[in-house]
Amino acid sequence: MAGSVLRAVSFDAMNTLIKLREPVGVTYASVAGKMGVTADADKLTSAFKDNFATMAKEFPCYGHDQVNWPGSRSLYWWTALVKRSFVQSGVVCEETVLDDVARRLVHHYATRKPWKLVDEQAPALLRRLRRKGLHIVVMSNFDKRLRDILSDFDVLSLVDAVVLSGDLGFEKPDSRIFEVVMRELKLSDPTELVHIGDSYEKDYSAARKMGMRALLLDPDGVCEHEDVPPEDRVKRLGDLRLY
Repeated sequence: MAGSVLRAVSFDAMNTLIKLREPVGVTYASVAGKMGVTADADKLTSAFKDNFATMAKEFPCYGHDQVNWPGSRSLYWWTALVKRSFVQSGVVCEETVLDDVARRLVHHYATRKPWKLVDEQAPALLRRLRRKGLHIVVMSNFDKRLRDILSDFDVLSLVDAVVLSGDLGFEKPDSRIFEVVMRELKLSDPTELVHIGDSYEKDYSAARKMGMRALLLDPDGVCEHEDVPPEDRVKRLGDLRLY
């Protein structure tokens, strides 16, 4: 690679390192059903998408700046989102029951149970990169639960830092989150880092604007942006070669 010597690699998390085993609504309906609440999985999935978009706009970064929210702001944010999703999907039940369903779901998604690795070879890749002397960071628009999830997959011990929008109050494609990664890894030149993610806007384009090298995880070849050359497209993390 031209320019500075490659010293570090950053990875997006959602749909790059980990992904959901099943649609959100299926899990929501299953957990609710065990507590005597009947719900439609498809309606819950649709309601979740609507409410996630709304709350992300109203209270960015999982309510990071909502100083009047009680307890953990991200926990409060997710609990509110789950409850809104059930209500929008047409579920009617006692408020205390819905509170309990929401709490159980929020904690459930902090474990590995609803997740799986995008590529089972990802841990082997991270170990290979470390053996080459490269620093590794996970940079994600996620909340603090990501650390527990990565730990459950034996990934957390393989990275030098986890940089999260929920901790910082700003998210990709904001340049500040990339600057935090640079500081965390004590990099002086953006070309010393390559960022890998599945979003053209939030990962590939944002990193390139910072002067970093970027790779787009595009397993199905669906990205139509002409400014992503073939050599910058990755189908499987396990096939990645940076040296």
